[in-house]
This record gives sequence, C-alpha cells and structure tokens, in this order.
Amino acid sequence: SRLLDKLARANFGLTQYVRPNENIEASVSALYRKIGAPVMTSVKVAVDVEGHSNGAPVVNRIYPKGEFDLFAGDQLVLVGRYHTSGKGKVKLTGKIGDDEKSFAFPADFVAKSDDDTNAFVAKLWATRRVGDIIDELDLKGRNEELIKELVALATEHGILTPYTSFIADETSNVRDVAANSRRALSESESLSETSGLYAFSQRAAKAQ
Repeated sequence: SRLLDKLARANFGLTQYVRPNENIEASVSALYRKIGAPVMTSVKVAVDVEGHSNGAPVVNRIYPKGEFDLFAGDQLVLVGRYHTSGKGKVKLTGKIGDDEKSFAFPADFVAKSDDDTNAFVAKLWATRRVGDIIDELDLKGRNEELIKELVALATEHGILTPYTSFIADETSNVRDVAANSRRALSESESLSETSGLYAFSQRAAKAQ
C-alpha cells in the first residue's frame, strides 16, 4: 500500500483500495469510464500579480501539487497561499488532444477580506495541508516539526484526524500544545504498519 501511495504521488495519480469483501469490478469499471474521456491533460496553473517582481512565487503550497489531468465529469479544487496582494491573473495551460491550449482569468488578490464570506477557504487549504503532512509522515517517517505544524493547523481550524483526536476529547486541553504534539506523534506511529487489517485501516483513514 505504501508503494502504491508513492507511485501515485510521483505520477499525479490516485490510489483506491478495494476491501476483500468488495467487488473489484466496480472500481475497475469506474476507472475505465473516467480515463476514457480526457478533457485536458498535463494541466498547469500559473499565477501573476501586477507589480510582483522579486522572483519568489506568488502562490506556494498549492494542492494538488504539480501537473494534473482533467476528465469528463471531474471537478478540481485547487488551493494555495498567496503573499502578494493586487490585481492579477490565473493562467491555465494544458493539452486538448495533441493541441496546446491556454486560458487566462482575471483575479483580485486582496490584502484582507472585509467580511467572513470566504473564511471557509482558509480551512479548505488547511485541510489539504494537513493531508499533505500526514502523507509526508507516512512516506518519510517520524518528523517532530511536521507534527507541530499538524497540531497547530488542526487546533486553529478544528480539523479532526486520527492523529489529532485530542480536539474531540473532552478530557484534553486543546491549548496544551506540547502534550497534544506528543500525543499526535505517538498516534502517527501507527502509519508504520504495512500489512494486515490494521494497516489497511490506516490506509483508509489517511485517504479520508
């Protein structure tokens, strides 16, 4: 399972695990229906803001990472963090068949929102970042700095995972960062299980 996750991550794929009591044909048929109708492949997204010229990327920690493909019926939500405000544009490039295509959309990167209308976006990004951290812990092993970031994001945005269960535990203090970090570090050790029913359950939890 870990090998499949690594292959999927390196090649912009997606792993799907079929339990022994599930029908594998349903998953295979769904995959063939999807890849049989590509709309745009090798898609890239670039962001420019007027006046930005310091060489650093306008947007970082974009999820999903890298290039991706779009198939009929797909909906992709791309999230990231920007550090430069102002008027700009988002450029999308990719292939439709053998032809290179590009589309540009105007964008307004505000320095600060006037209200909470778009407050959900921060949590959406944080959730993706938490997923990326858990992926890193799974594929590369123990990392206390990542655990600290995981705990901080989960606490700030109320993101519940198997490794941040202290948020839903009435006996724990969500402000006790040190204790919660130790707990999350201990819980994340379960990702090292690579075989058996318990390991399969870890795959499912991570995927969620």
